Amino acid sequence: MEVSDPSDADFLVDYQFAVQARRERVATPMYAPGPVCGYYGCTNGFYGPSGVHVHGVQYHQGTIVFDLFDHRLSRLAYRAVRENIVSKNSFTDDEVREGVKHLLKGLKPS
Repeated sequence: MEVSDPSDADFLVDYQFAVQARRERVATPMYAPGPVCGYYGCTNGFYGPSGVHVHGVQYHQGTIVFDLFDHRLSRLAYRAVRENIVSKNSFTDDEVREGVKHLLKGLKPS
């Protein structure tokens, strides 16, 4: 039950949310359709990549930290952290419900 005065609460809830722009380099193998020749002779391109294409990928990573503090014992009772790639469409009602469900799955009533 929610109370208006935090000093009367058994538990206090806090959460923090952050979004960070990220950039990574990704290597994609490139397979040649025929023979590939090198220092040790020629091989069929299907036995391994004949080259690698490296390109940059940009995305946004969102992190949410949910804390449940036991007021009586003055200690953290539960913490959950979720990280995921986010976009403008990540904040629909269904996405938020799924995220909260994921955060609270380890919380067991006693």
